[in-house]
Amino acid sequence: MTVPDPVDLTAALIRCPSVTPEEGGAIALLQDVLTGVGFESNRVDRGGISNLLARWGPKGHPKTFGFNGHIDVVPVGNADAWSVPPFGAMTRDGILYGRGATDMKSGVAGFVSAAVDVATRVQPDGAILMTITGDEEGDALHGTKALLDQITEVGEKMSVCLVGEPTCSEHMGDMIKVGRRGSMTAYFTATGIQGHSAYPHRARNPVPAIAQLMDRLSSHQLDTGTDHFDPSTLAVVAIDTNSPANNVIPATCTATVNIRFNDKHSGATLADWLRAETDKVADSFGVTICMQVKISGESFLTPPGPLSDLVARAVYAETGIHPVLSTTGGISDARFIKSHCPVVEFGLVGKTMHQVDEYVLIEQVRQLTKIYIRILESYFEWWLSWRWPTIWIDVCACGTRFSWSNRAYRLTGSGMRWTPPRSIFSPRPRIAIWAPPEFSYPARPPGSGESVSLPMRAAPDWARPWYVRRWTSRATCRACVRCAWVPKPMHWHSMKNWALSPKVRFTTMRAFRIAIWSSHCDEDPDHHGQGTPPRPGQNSSGPRHWHGQRGVVVPAPM
Repeated sequence: MTVPDPVDLTAALIRCPSVTPEEGGAIALLQDVLTGVGFESNRVDRGGISNLLARWGPKGHPKTFGFNGHIDVVPVGNADAWSVPPFGAMTRDGILYGRGATDMKSGVAGFVSAAVDVATRVQPDGAILMTITGDEEGDALHGTKALLDQITEVGEKMSVCLVGEPTCSEHMGDMIKVGRRGSMTAYFTATGIQGHSAYPHRARNPVPAIAQLMDRLSSHQLDTGTDHFDPSTLAVVAIDTNSPANNVIPATCTATVNIRFNDKHSGATLADWLRAETDKVADSFGVTICMQVKISGESFLTPPGPLSDLVARAVYAETGIHPVLSTTGGISDARFIKSHCPVVEFGLVGKTMHQVDEYVLIEQVRQLTKIYIRILESYFEWWLSWRWPTIWIDVCACGTRFSWSNRAYRLTGSGMRWTPPRSIFSPRPRIAIWAPPEFSYPARPPGSGESVSLPMRAAPDWARPWYVRRWTSRATCRACVRCAWVPKPMHWHSMKNWALSPKVRFTTMRAFRIAIWSSHCDEDPDHHGQGTPPRPGQNSSGPRHWHGQRGVVVPAPM
């Protein structure tokens, strides 16, 4: 099965003129691509909006990773102002131009390519579910909402979800969205008595009432911010009388305000406050002021934890940048998904979205796809799904010490023993590995005999360590690893009477250390046991295709 190239797929989507609410052929294109590689793809059209629900793996699997994105775009505006055709998908000097290049056809192409790659190459134990809508830039009434309704109706379920919106501010990888502010708009209409401007006592002017109301609202400080959100804001965006004459006191005056609010408020509480302020001004001026409120979305936060850590580790591994967890910006369809499952957003740099000559760097599209692949691989822990990891360790047991440079050990349900290289792997794993992100540890760079101290989050790939967290076979750990293992200098860990089962006790083990190196074999299971794993620092060679420098930290269970 052929994995679609993310850049080519982005260009093909740009050529589809999918100005909201039109689909422009983009949904049909994605359905053909996904169906052709074995995904189950179904259209979920509602209210004249085209949507796509695509899944790989068992329906309703308890470990289902979800992606969400949209293919609809905003209008191009003045087409003559563009230096390239808005839907031509032209490339020049490593840049791909076109409406939707940033927001967000490149993000959709990236996670589609990543999902196909992982599903067909790795075939993890779980499912991948993609929800792609054509109604995000519009009213968003029949887009992601319709997809979530369909998911509930047919018994699907996303365990976690990543929205591919452009989230980065200045550089690729600098920001992950873990929440969004709420958004609401209030429309005011003040009604007085029309009259001649030379005889104001014979009229009742609604304009001063609206002016004072807008002043009261805009000068009020809603809050000073919270732990994860900036202060809430209120902006007056329109005041109008629709009166062409300068000598007529109008009968009505309208105004509009938009509020972006944090988790100290809800749409309902803010609407009550607006109504109270409106009534005070209306009584003061003797006019009638009607108010209508449209709440586009409530504020929400996915607390920093396993999901955001998972994404942050993948981002750092590809970009070398530690992303900021942010709640800034406008609203997205994550506001609907947050009631279904934990959700975060990560995508490209969004500097040119909605602009004339919108563009995306081709290099960043490929980089984004690699990040999505890392996220999926880490989430499904695919290197543990059908083979043993090789763990290089130092052991101190009864005074006997084995060097990690010339002994390969594996941990099994019946204890720890040395095994020859040809029998390192077994069809099913018995352990799960986890690297606590808060730990620091000494690492030995390839080709160097010296150790350097590195924080876990700053570890390059060659220095990814493995820590045994729990046993997943019948033998069950009786003690909390975090409590039983006390980090010490050089990351030696105290292990006193750590019992795995009544039959398996490390009574003679005083301490052991898991070294910085882990290798895993190539995707081809037919090559099990061929060749010898390289020593740490050596490159891969031979038919075994070891990837000694491709360790990935496994996230904590979701």
